[in-house]
Amino acid sequence: MIPKHFHSPISILILLFLGISVVKLPAGTTGKISGNVIDARTKEPLIGVNIQILGTTLGASTDDDGVYFILNIPPGVYQVEATYVGYASRIFKNVKVSVDQTTKISFELQEKAIEGETVEVVAEQPIIKKDLTSTESRVSGKQIELLPIEDVATVVNLQAGVVEGHFRGGRSNEVKYLIDGVSVNDVFSGASALQPETNSVEEVQVLVGTFNAEYGEALSGVVNQVTKIAGNKLTARFSGYSGDYVSSHSNLFQHIEDVSPTSNYNFQGSLSGPIPGTNRSLKFFLAGRYFYDDGYIYGRRVFNPSDSSNFSANNPADWFIGNTGDSSFVPMNFDRRFSLQGKLSIKV
Repeated sequence: MIPKHFHSPISILILLFLGISVVKLPAGTTGKISGNVIDARTKEPLIGVNIQILGTTLGASTDDDGVYFILNIPPGVYQVEATYVGYASRIFKNVKVSVDQTTKISFELQEKAIEGETVEVVAEQPIIKKDLTSTESRVSGKQIELLPIEDVATVVNLQAGVVEGHFRGGRSNEVKYLIDGVSVNDVFSGASALQPETNSVEEVQVLVGTFNAEYGEALSGVVNQVTKIAGNKLTARFSGYSGDYVSSHSNLFQHIEDVSPTSNYNFQGSLSGPIPGTNRSLKFFLAGRYFYDDGYIYGRRVFNPSDSSNFSANNPADWFIGNTGDSSFVPMNFDRRFSLQGKLSIKV
């Protein structure tokens, strides 16, 4: 017997930079939409109304009480349409779905007066979430794009109750890190072994207290990161920047007055869409990033690794100091990173 939830998307997360592949089942990475449908005039429930999330294959029908629910919805913003014979269609726009949360969308359908008539309504986010059982904060992928940040760790540190990876005063190794439901904690240090790039994240859920039992091995908090699923069209994005550090304290920072636009640069891009010949049932998402930073601390190259000196003589005048360096400035705290990640989403 096939389980009822087997129609939901199954994602295969390929971590190319670790050389492993993980099959991920929907758990802690999707949301839910539920509600009821009634007649706008009689207030009676309508049976068998078709509810469809536009642009996807997800949907449901109302039961005898006019109630419906749609499970395993990837986080994001959608349009939800209700259609029924003899009634005008109704579309809710800007419906936001979050991880582990239920979005309530209820419809009141009016009897159709004009053929093809459709009523559009903009959904509103409730101030109080009744199904919220944890102290949490969420950051969507669109919000991350607007923030002047370079990694997901900075997003987490911006949330209330988190200071430099410490949740409410706890140790940094007491935090559970998840990517698409897969634990990525280093078994030795307890820290996050890897991070997805910001251009591949759909939503970051940060739990800082009273989290549910579904998250094991977590003492101080949980960071649940959900990566993007490709859309129905081939999409490519690219961004980059370059710059350098500037300071008026040249007495503290050597070589700081030499400004070079290539001392600090970042290039990242993504490519996503359906794989041809699969009828959009198999989609891919690729993201990559190259980052280089010279840093702001410089030193002079006075010695080379092959140099040698001799201080065995008693007379300092006879000491030999072999320095073949060219005295040029070299960065002392430079950072270079390259990452590549891919994701396959299969709808069975």
